Formats: sequence, C-alpha cells, structure tokens
Amino acid sequence: MKGHIIFLLVFVVFIVSIGMYSNSEISPFFLAALSFAAFRGGRAISFNPIFEWLRAPFTRVVKDSSGAGDSVEPDSNDWSDPEDKNWHYAIGELLCCPICTGTWVATILYGLYTFVPNLGTTLIYILAAAGIAEQLHWWAEKNEWPGRASREDAGTAW
Repeated sequence: MKGHIIFLLVFVVFIVSIGMYSNSEISPFFLAALSFAAFRGGRAISFNPIFEWLRAPFTRVVKDSSGAGDSVEPDSNDWSDPEDKNWHYAIGELLCCPICTGTWVATILYGLYTFVPNLGTTLIYILAAAGIAEQLHWWAEKNEWPGRASREDAGTAW
C-alpha cells in the first residue's frame, strides 16, 4: 500500500508541474492522437516482448485462466523485507495493467510535449499511428474469422 501511495504522490507532483508550464489549449485532434499514443504505449509496456526486460523483475507470466494464452501478473515472491515486497508488487501491478501504464505514458508524453515540444509531438504522433494501426488490425482480424468460417462451411456443404 505504501508503494501505491508514493506512486500516486509522484503522479500528482508531475501533473502539477506540467500544469504550471503548459499554456496550450488541446485540440480534439491532439487529444485523439494522445489517446491513441497512450493506448499503444500502455499495451506495449504491459504485453509486448520488447519491454519484457522492464517487466521481468516485477511481474511473472502465467497461463491465462481462459486457457487461451498467457497473462502477465504482479510477482508476489516472498521477499525477505516487507518493504521490498510492497514496492515490487506496486510496480508489478502498474506494469501489467495497460490502463495504469497508459495513464503514465500519457502523462510522460504530455510532459515531453510541454517541455520538449518537437520530441513530444513526434513521439505522440508515432505512437498514435501505431495505436490506430493496432485498432485497424483488430477490426480486420475480427471480420476475417467469420468470413473464413463461412467459406469452410460453404466448402463442406457441397
């Protein structure tokens, strides 16, 4: 619990410091881009193999309860020091939750946009494009499977 409270305090301090320097109004287009960027960044950190090195000390991979793949969950190893367990578990919870991680990604990206506009804008648009591409891929795959099943059914009907 102590780890969660400290993360919340750090988050609030970061938000306040960004708010003190940010003068810009956010357009609907920029908000959409930031949203897609946070979505993609949060999912990348929580699930993609490229960030496994970041999650490994704090999380573990387990079989999903549905039986369809794996899930990432906080590592609840028995630590000798209870304080270490609190920190490791809090960080593990943050890293395996794409919504939690996405919130931090959005905050960091907006902070970069505020303090280093060229870098922040570039990262936001790149991650937004990747987030939109992930949504399009999901939509295409969702529509592909029923079509494939229908073709197989039609082929066996003859």
